[in-house]
Amino acid sequence: MMKRTLLSVLTLGLFVSAQPLQAADNPLEAIPDTAGAVIRFATPKTTVEKVLNALNEIDPQVAAQARPMSQAIGLGISNPTMTGVDQEKDWWVGVFPQGQADPAIVYMIPANNITAMKETLGPAFHFQTYDEKWAIYTDHKQTSKLIERRLQGKGKSISGLMDKTSSRIVNGSDTAIFLNIAQLTKDYGEDLEQARAEAMEEIEQMQNLSPETPGVNPAAIGDISKTFVNAFFQAIDDTEAIAAGMTFSKDGASIEEYAAVTRNSPTAKILQNHPPAEMAILNSLPKNKSMYMGMHGDFNAMVDWAMYLASQMFQDNDETKKQLADVSKQMKDIKFGTYAGAIWLGDLKDGVLRVATVTEVDQTDKLRKVMIDYSKVSGDAFQVEGVKQEIKVTQDAEKIEGKSIDVITMKQEITDPNLDPLGMQKQINSVIYGPNGMVQRMAYLPNAFVSTIGTKSEIMQEALKAFSGKQKNESLAKTRGELLTKANAVFLIDVPGVVVDAMRIVAESGTIPIPVTPAQLNGISKEPSYIGISVSTSETGLHARTSVPMAQMKGIFKVVMLFQQMAQNQQL
Repeated sequence: MMKRTLLSVLTLGLFVSAQPLQAADNPLEAIPDTAGAVIRFATPKTTVEKVLNALNEIDPQVAAQARPMSQAIGLGISNPTMTGVDQEKDWWVGVFPQGQADPAIVYMIPANNITAMKETLGPAFHFQTYDEKWAIYTDHKQTSKLIERRLQGKGKSISGLMDKTSSRIVNGSDTAIFLNIAQLTKDYGEDLEQARAEAMEEIEQMQNLSPETPGVNPAAIGDISKTFVNAFFQAIDDTEAIAAGMTFSKDGASIEEYAAVTRNSPTAKILQNHPPAEMAILNSLPKNKSMYMGMHGDFNAMVDWAMYLASQMFQDNDETKKQLADVSKQMKDIKFGTYAGAIWLGDLKDGVLRVATVTEVDQTDKLRKVMIDYSKVSGDAFQVEGVKQEIKVTQDAEKIEGKSIDVITMKQEITDPNLDPLGMQKQINSVIYGPNGMVQRMAYLPNAFVSTIGTKSEIMQEALKAFSGKQKNESLAKTRGELLTKANAVFLIDVPGVVVDAMRIVAESGTIPIPVTPAQLNGISKEPSYIGISVSTSETGLHARTSVPMAQMKGIFKVVMLFQQMAQNQQL
């Protein structure tokens, strides 16, 4: 009796598993899990209108020129006249790798007249239907057989490879792609191994050809490079899938990506060791600067690793190795939180580079000693033949905003004229840092370390005022709110603002004539806005979100138009 019951259950299971596919909102169930990628284009009529509206916000003339071209989207599905196509539903495309040959493309298009669509496509395509609402066609015969087998309920669907996050991105964006990395690494495994081998061979050649530098260990540098190469290919091996989607609106565009990795894999364990954070101290940086960045993770492990790598670079220099080991040992007792920084451009007189950073740290007194010790070690250790490097550390050198400030000045002089025969390196250093070399100011506050780079003390004054909460960075906060709430890395940049500042500096130098007026530059970027990028780890993957506000799109468009105008003026 029990055997008969078990046999009945097994028979029923086999019967159900082989049944034709049931009706669904999308055709993903018809795509086998051997596909390398799936692309979704949400309701073309709506999505195209969103893009055109965004273009109209940027420049109405460009939108008017693009509108007629938007009518040709049927070319993308090999149906220029869009005969039988339902534009009120999503379009899907499957991609099947074919080794060294071009991949096979499978179109999954909603139809309001399947017969008319089939007749329009003609005999060049192998045509099938799903749920009487979807036309599935390809010009690759073997791939059409895979689809037919899946329509019969055999094998597994690629939808089963999408976790909750991937599915949300693919189904919730205006345009999206899902990459089946596990399948792609199988299909292109030999190519990946060849790429790894070639990278290792290139490193070996660079090691053999590197000129000898007293005190420097080229073998260690090569080993470091190999470590990064192996980590990169290990990450590929551990990645199961990647989902990416873009969404448009009148306010701009947003991009979301997610890489799913194998649980308990080497890459997953690395990600788990670096939990994300809200990075609230980003709001403690000076306002209206060109670029901002924030980082959070296991900084103690990263610092320890960096110190180890630095010590391995020096051969026959036991004293340097010992000093670096001592610095690393002191760092182990210090706990770091979030690191945040602002970068902007200054002027030629005092150096164009301006930097202000804030680091959360629990023992600033101990950190102060470590920073001084490391400055002394690096000043002695990182010397290159023909280049004289001088590092001067002055404790309690200044008083700014009631805080005691340490100052580190680094000067570099090229003593071998063969290394810089035209004096270009000297000029570059002066342009970047100013005539006095790189000047770094440091303030050690309770639970925070504030540092600036730049000749003027006003940079530190502005940084301390911002940290005390006397400034509100509304532009930064607006973009930050569009990104991931918790992240390991955040980067914000005002692209048109950076371009305008750079053009002003070049014009000030007089080295390159720029046919542009101050009024033209002022019209490009009036108020700061930012393209924002955020990246966050999780137990099972890496998540990223990018925000491109409309103000940035408009500014970048104005920059492009200005460059075109400048090029045309030069041709006259």
